[in-house]
Amino acid sequence: IFADLRDFTRLTELMDPRVVVEQILNRYFTALTEVLYAHDGTVEKFLGDGLIGVFGTPIAYPDDARRALEAAVAMQRAVATLTAWWRAELGYTIGMGIGLSYGTAIIARVGSEQRQDYTLIGDVVNTAARLSKVARSGQVIISQRLVDALPCDYQPPLPLHPLEPVLLKGKERPYPIVAVEVH
Repeated sequence: IFADLRDFTRLTELMDPRVVVEQILNRYFTALTEVLYAHDGTVEKFLGDGLIGVFGTPIAYPDDARRALEAAVAMQRAVATLTAWWRAELGYTIGMGIGLSYGTAIIARVGSEQRQDYTLIGDVVNTAARLSKVARSGQVIISQRLVDALPCDYQPPLPLHPLEPVLLKGKERPYPIVAVEVH
């Protein structure tokens, strides 16, 4: 899962940094973390106004694809609640897009001798990041690969809508995607 706030850079120009951190980012990351943990996911990293969440590590479950999709929908619903509060209290509408992909990655130590971080590496991470850029506010864009990993009899929490394949940076061919609209 790659979640990213919309128009956040513009907001940082308009708002006091303390308000940005305390009233937006910390509330946002708390809500997303709670949702991930409730679905047995893991926060891999906070990236400015983005979050990478993973399933399958440190413990893999046979239904990781289902739980990831349901977590992404629940994350959008949690942010919808925050958006209403931000609009009422701060006067700004802030939305979020989510990209969701499925595949193999590794967690590795990367960096220099002076400083290293554990980070998730793999095409699946890049794909989720690219899909999050395609997603509009309130939308989850899902790779067809994740959809294919769902059980045949699975009933998603909201309808899945196939979209036209998109060209993603680093991909040679149009990439098949599916959308979930969360309102």
